Order: sequence, then structure tokens, then C-alpha cells
Amino acid sequence: TYTVRLKGDQVGVPRMLYFNVDGTPQLFSDVVVTVVPGDPASIEIVEGDELSAVQGQPTATRPAVVVRDARGNAVPGVEVRFHGPSAGGTIDGGELQVVVTDELGRATAGTWVLGASLGTQELLVQAGLAQATFRATATSGVPVVGRPALSRTQVLLYGSRVRA
Repeated sequence: TYTVRLKGDQVGVPRMLYFNVDGTPQLFSDVVVTVVPGDPASIEIVEGDELSAVQGQPTATRPAVVVRDARGNAVPGVEVRFHGPSAGGTIDGGELQVVVTDELGRATAGTWVLGASLGTQELLVQAGLAQATFRATATSGVPVVGRPALSRTQVLLYGSRVRA
């Protein structure tokens, strides 16, 4: 059994193995090693952070992240947990959504609906031991009912009539 350490960190690039035998490099042509990403080490927020929406309403952009290993490689096929929206909000209709990263290490959650409380609300994201936090601000929304009120200031051209 041999332990081999490869220099470089390009994921998905095949490498040939060379060994020194009596000081002479020997190529083992039948052995090809492909480097794969390591375990999740960080989560990069790519969409859906620092937004604002009316309390109890969805944010305009769905939360999305890229999971990376310790060398910055994207990690595909890992579970990402979007959970615990604060202030009674929901993610994809519930308190937890699990999404598996695609081949680029990206995971996009469903709709984030803010809770009823005004101010900053948070959504925690975890993949392995890595985590990140999305933030959004819930604002009050006053619906307009009926006709809008007329402005007290009107600009009139000489000879025009005022409408009520």
C-alpha cells in the first residue's frame, strides 16, 4: 500500500502517478487519479441576502448558496439545510428545507416568507459543519384601498379648469 500526496488542487483534473525507483522516475501509466472536493468548509451566499419585504410576504429573491471545501472547490452532492426562519417566517412553506447541491456546488431554497415581526429576520443555512446566515428586513405595508386622495397642490395652466 502506498500513500501518495498530489500537489495542486484542481478538482476533476486527471493526474498521472510517478514514483522514484532507485532515483529514476517511473510512470505508472495504468494508474490515473482524479482529485475530488473535500468536505464542506464554507458556505458562500450568492443570492437572496440583505433584502426587504413586507412582513408576512415573500422576499423577491430565493436564498441561494455555493458550498466550498477548504481549498475553495465547489462541493457537489452535499445536503444543505435551510432552517429556522426567525419571527415565524417560513422557507418553502415550512421550518426546514433540505436541498442537495448541484454539480457546481449550488443550492437554491424555495420561497422565504418573512414572519410578522418588523425589523431584521434571519435564515440559518448549514452544510456539514459550515454555516451562514441570510438576513432580510420586514417592513410594514399599508395597503391602498379605494381611490387615492387628491393632492392639495395642483399645477394649473392659465385658463384651465379645476377638477374636483
